Amino acid sequence: MNSPRSEQDEIHLRIGEFVVSFGKVAYLLEDLLGVLTDEGENVWIKPFFIDDLMVGRVLDKILKTAEVRLDDNQTLLDELKDTIRKIRGIQKNRNKVVHGEWLIDSTGRCPTTLRNYKFRKENGCWQYLDDKVMTPTKVKSLSTKSKELAVDLENITSKIEAELQKE
Repeated sequence: MNSPRSEQDEIHLRIGEFVVSFGKVAYLLEDLLGVLTDEGENVWIKPFFIDDLMVGRVLDKILKTAEVRLDDNQTLLDELKDTIRKIRGIQKNRNKVVHGEWLIDSTGRCPTTLRNYKFRKENGCWQYLDDKVMTPTKVKSLSTKSKELAVDLENITSKIEAELQKE
């Protein structure tokens, strides 16, 4: 018989789930950039120009390339821009989750604090830390949003492929 997971185990499980689900989004973004750059049979584009890019740079390049390639389909371009806007939001959270300091008390009970070191001015005072209370439910919500964005990316990539085949 399995014993129930502790809250600490649960949050670790949810963090892993989120990292994996966002990894799929990152992979799909690279594929989309390959489609937009007309990678096709040119096996050199992805390994030499796309694979080494961080997600933020991939998003920038997708937007720039899409503005040229989809200039005749503003509706599709707007849909892509909206999807990218949502991905940027999840990406910021992903970076905080992965690179932040998790302050889990010795009992392992939730909620716990996720601390990120971010120098910023808030209410006229300079702040160095950004603390956010996190629970397994909050992390699971990020994972769910990430999975939904992966589906959106698969759909929009199919639409873009169809649009580019008309050229």
